[in-house]
Amino acid sequence: MHQELLLVDFENVQPADIAHLKKDCAVIIFMGAKQDSIRDKLANSIRERGTLVEFQKVDAVRNNALDFHIACHLGRILERSPEVHCTVLSKDKGFDPLLRYLKRNGLKCRRIENLSEIAPMRAPANDPKYTPLVSQRVTPRHPTA
Repeated sequence: MHQELLLVDFENVQPADIAHLKKDCAVIIFMGAKQDSIRDKLANSIRERGTLVEFQKVDAVRNNALDFHIACHLGRILERSPEVHCTVLSKDKGFDPLLRYLKRNGLKCRRIENLSEIAPMRAPANDPKYTPLVSQRVTPRHPTA
């Protein structure tokens, strides 16, 4: 099991792409019964991640059907691998009481509403392809009066 897992409530949030996630972050995209397609940019970033992306199609069209599937899946994962950091991507605040309960019990989980809340993947400083934008600390100038 991977150390980081992103569970996407695709009925609620459709990210443009997932390219900036850490390379070893696994992703499970939960899609509703009436959802049949994803945008090209997202599809391309999914292809690049290969087997780290899984789809779960929920076959029921009912209130909270997808949310219950996400909650169940989250519980099963954390029961088997309590060291995994789980992030639920959803604007649905209904996940918050469950996530608070899990955190109180020592598990690492949270909800975010936008992928921009996840720190972008960073290249190691010794990577020859990595060039820092700023190589030294810049001291702000103060106007003199």
